[in-house]
Amino acid sequence: MTELEKDLLANGFSEKDLKKFRRARERAKQDEQFEGDNDLDYDFTLRREINILGSCFVWFSSAILFILILLNTSAISEGYTLWRIIQENLLTIIFTALILNLVIPLSLGFKSWRYKRIKKK
Repeated sequence: MTELEKDLLANGFSEKDLKKFRRARERAKQDEQFEGDNDLDYDFTLRREINILGSCFVWFSSAILFILILLNTSAISEGYTLWRIIQENLLTIIFTALILNLVIPLSLGFKSWRYKRIKKK
């Protein structure tokens, strides 16, 4: 286990999450998209994947927030009750979260974003 993996485990990632990263690396090696075999290459690749997942999580979260603001603005202007606005937004959040989970794993995206924030401090 590399130092980066130990650091990830200490900052909220699970062994299951690390296995997902390892499987993705093995698939990339089989597809010949990845060159090199030492730990430095693996750490570099892992850091890059964490940055990408964190950025995707922030981007999709911002998109969800923008959609909710638009829905609330249009619903408030038409005089809907608060309960109806919540119901409509709940369905939107669930639908968007399901689609988002197909694009990036939500838990890995959130953990990557949190890890990036912790490491910046």
